[in-house]
Amino acid sequence: MKKTFRKKMFIVLLLVLFISSLGVSYIWYFKSRSMITDEVFKSTKILVEERNKDFEKAIKDLDYMSMSISANNLKVSRVISNKWDDAYLRIQSEKKLQEYMDSLYGSRNYISTIVISNTMGDIYKRGSSINDDYILNQSFYNTLKDKGLERIIVPYYDKYNNVKEIFIIRNIIYNEKIIGYSIVGMSYDYLKEIFDKNLPQNSLLFIKNDKGDNIYKNFTDDYQNLLLETETIKIEENGYKLTNIKREKYLVIKFNSDYTKFKLTAVVPTKKMFADVNKTLNNILVLILVGMGALVFLVNFISREISKNVQILSEGMRSFSEGNLEAKVNIKSQDELGELGHSFNEMTERIQNLLNNIKENEKEKVNLEIKALQGQINMHFLFNTLNTIKDLCYIQRVTNVERLVNSLMQLLHISMGKEDGLIVLKKEIEYIEHYLEIYRYKHLDNIQCFINVDEDIMECMVLKFILQPIVENSIIHGFEDMTENVKGVIYIKGAIEEGDIRITIIDNGKGFKMEDENKNFTGIGIANVDKRIKMNFGHRYGITIKSILNTSTTVELLIPYIRGNTND
Repeated sequence: MKKTFRKKMFIVLLLVLFISSLGVSYIWYFKSRSMITDEVFKSTKILVEERNKDFEKAIKDLDYMSMSISANNLKVSRVISNKWDDAYLRIQSEKKLQEYMDSLYGSRNYISTIVISNTMGDIYKRGSSINDDYILNQSFYNTLKDKGLERIIVPYYDKYNNVKEIFIIRNIIYNEKIIGYSIVGMSYDYLKEIFDKNLPQNSLLFIKNDKGDNIYKNFTDDYQNLLLETETIKIEENGYKLTNIKREKYLVIKFNSDYTKFKLTAVVPTKKMFADVNKTLNNILVLILVGMGALVFLVNFISREISKNVQILSEGMRSFSEGNLEAKVNIKSQDELGELGHSFNEMTERIQNLLNNIKENEKEKVNLEIKALQGQINMHFLFNTLNTIKDLCYIQRVTNVERLVNSLMQLLHISMGKEDGLIVLKKEIEYIEHYLEIYRYKHLDNIQCFINVDEDIMECMVLKFILQPIVENSIIHGFEDMTENVKGVIYIKGAIEEGDIRITIIDNGKGFKMEDENKNFTGIGIANVDKRIKMNFGHRYGITIKSILNTSTTVELLIPYIRGNTND
């Protein structure tokens, strides 16, 4: 049977591997080719877009600088709008203006020119290689007359008609009056640094302003005709398109800037792109075929290992079902079957532990019941006797003894209650108050207790006598050895927390070191209360203790919220 199972598994795995690999490889190859190509196009478009954003960011920076020069700038207006009679004042004003221009010029590495001139022909320059005639005779001044502070962006050409700088030009206005013109220039080398070093190899790119002037291009006139053909290609705004130009495939990318009104066109040859994509896909396909050959040998090994481990697991389960609760399986593989074998062993061990825990809990519960029965020695007789003493105290007008006996009777009354281990929290609080009333007679009111429990939980059900042992520990271990000048304080608070009840008891006693916790709270007392809570409600509930030596002790009880009958 084992041999048959192995053969069947080997054939099934081999068929599944062959059919799935062939189908997936076929679909993957053609789908991936399209997907990878599209991703390459998108990444190229994103690359061009990022370079365009860098360029636009620099233009915005220059525009902001131009505006700071031109709009109500006192340093500028004092020089270009005044004819100083005092030569010293004129020199000082010009010196401050030059310092201001120097600071602007040195703040950005791509600033090539700063020019400030007035309508009277005075010119102040920093970093500029252009002559005064160019500044004074340009036609753009006529364009600026009606534009206020609106700027124009124009290229500056050298004698070979090549763009050398990009100028932002605007009126200088002070108190709503045009007093001159400002020019802030960007170096053409900075544009080359942005675009030439980051675009794909052999890519062509040009930028034009809204008037059709060339702002930037990275090619010679030999490619001019090719770029003219791209202008007729319809592409959605800020998009890209694959097109044929002169029997070659190109990726054409276009961006329109809303801020500068510039139009950027990039033409990227795709021949090298497709070659790289095809090479990558073919290499991956070869690796898949080699991997399929190796997997055939692995299938044989895996089928043998799986069938062996399945048989071991089957025998272990059969032994367990026949009553052998100590049955174990030994599967050494690190796969799912190995985990299944490990889980089977854990299951049998947990079942054994669970049965042992049930026996121990039942035994401990019986012992607790026996101890409780041993502590109840004719409670009714004692209660009736105390009631007689109370009446005699009332007749003899011994009021303090009467209150003491009354508190003791209330404690006995709660102990004699018929509740099956649960009482409302309100009665448990009353029990604490009666207990403290009795204890105060011993210490002459040297202990104070403050109780702050939400009304929402006063009618909920709790185990009887879960607070008194904690308060008693606070008194015995916290206050017994304290000096008479120190007043003992116990603070009890309770509230609903995430559907459960948390009751906190804090005292200002002498505290203890946390490593002494087990020594101080063993036997009947807090340990017994913690066991009762866990036995009745589960191990997520119980008691937590925190203490600071010579400062305080905090005991927290976490119990489930059980709503009581408010009509009781």
